[in-house]
Amino acid sequence: MIKKITHTLLARHHFWRYASFTELNELYVSNMLRVIAGSLFGIFVPVYMLSSGYSIVAICMYFVLYFVVRALADIPTAYIVAYIGPKHAWILSHLASIASLICLLGIESRPWLFWLSAVFSAWCASLMWIPLHVDFSKIKDTEHNGKEQSFMMILQKVGGAAGPLLGGYIAATYGPQLTIIVSIVIYTLSLIPILSTPEQVQTRQKIQIKGFPFKRIKRDIVSHAAQAVDATVSNSMWPLFLTLAVFTSTAGYEEIGFASTLSLIAAISITYMYGRILDGRHPLALLRLTTVANSLVYVARIFTKNILGVVMTNIGNESAFTGQWMATNKGMYSAVDDLPGYRIAYFTVLQVTGEGVKALIWILLALLTYFVSDIGAIQICFAVTGLVSLLVLVERYKVLRPRTSKRLLQ
Repeated sequence: MIKKITHTLLARHHFWRYASFTELNELYVSNMLRVIAGSLFGIFVPVYMLSSGYSIVAICMYFVLYFVVRALADIPTAYIVAYIGPKHAWILSHLASIASLICLLGIESRPWLFWLSAVFSAWCASLMWIPLHVDFSKIKDTEHNGKEQSFMMILQKVGGAAGPLLGGYIAATYGPQLTIIVSIVIYTLSLIPILSTPEQVQTRQKIQIKGFPFKRIKRDIVSHAAQAVDATVSNSMWPLFLTLAVFTSTAGYEEIGFASTLSLIAAISITYMYGRILDGRHPLALLRLTTVANSLVYVARIFTKNILGVVMTNIGNESAFTGQWMATNKGMYSAVDDLPGYRIAYFTVLQVTGEGVKALIWILLALLTYFVSDIGAIQICFAVTGLVSLLVLVERYKVLRPRTSKRLLQ
């Protein structure tokens, strides 16, 4: 049914992509199901760890291990994608995610599962993001990439909006373990769209590393790394702060889920507009505006003390980060087209550097807890992230400067 709905919408609005619609549709549907599965419990993982008796330092070390393993896994993942294709790599990602969730079920009684979960989760993320970027950048339509991204983001946010609210209710009412089990079931169902069609991207490719233009993409690397720090602080450090500083009387599952759902619903309403702006004449203005706005959100987060503040900062972050994310993705997907033979290598380099800086922000948090309170340490990390996130603007993607590009061609 979901595939029929997306087919109806896309066949009308994306007629130029109809020839390869099956693959794009499959990517949309599978990604939405994956988001539903991940959002059911993903945002609550740090809260669950805290309620299971793990300290802030232990949770920091979990994420350090996660990002180190992920950075190391990105390299073999690149070769896996080149050999078996993005779709089959995605299947492995789903299986790794299921294994990670199974490990989380036992972390209260078996601490070694706590660390094993980080390893499986790292492989899951590595086997998801590199194939997704490679596949989408390959099948996208450059002229209408903004609209394609907006549709994918809308489906993601629809799934993401349902997940935290439902997951928070289940966790608060029946226990977080049941939420994990439901996530496992949906992850399994999300494999169905992927398995419905054969691999579209050429397999058994060779990754070209010799002559890779590191200097040419140095700004891309810095911009992506800044965005990576923002993502991990928002997705994982923020829920920790809410549990420690705002929702102190309860575990916070329902409250965090409610606030996350409201912010995603608000972001849905402007995502389509973002897509139109990106395909229009002022994509760079969108990137600059949303990046500055997102940086200011971190100042507000430092002083958040109640549910109203949580909802407002969540809406601000989700709305701003969505525009920034879509703009930089459009830039990356266009930039890699100018690097023939280096598509997989390009995204691997960006991912590896991104994981490295994410690990650093968690190391910083762990160190700060020895000098200030846990809440104070997280607040300092918010301030650091607000400044670092502005480095997204060092990019120089040509596709975000359509007027300049046209003048150069004349």
